[in-house]
Amino acid sequence: GIERYRLHSLTIEPDGLLMGEVTALPNWQTTELAPRQDILARKLGELFEEHPDFAAYYPQPEWANACWVAQRWLEVLPLSGEQKLPLLESDDCSDALRFLMDVVHEPLRPH
Repeated sequence: GIERYRLHSLTIEPDGLLMGEVTALPNWQTTELAPRQDILARKLGELFEEHPDFAAYYPQPEWANACWVAQRWLEVLPLSGEQKLPLLESDDCSDALRFLMDVVHEPLRPH
């Protein structure tokens, strides 16, 4: 996505076209990754290497921009709308960063 927005209503036209009423939300202000958050950029870089088709959408990655990194993770993580929406609707990327850091630091559970 290019812009953030809040969806108020959604209708489906007879031809299947989705129409919605939205309010634009301001984009998150650029914020530098804190040193402890560098793991998010490193892991995203690995994902870009493994999936060059995804990386091609972003020819100029902003690895030091915490908001950019958080938004890319929110694009690819298998989150439900209920999980993702509050993060995307926040005024800044701090909630998303806290969530992502918790995910990265969650210990692996044995099967």
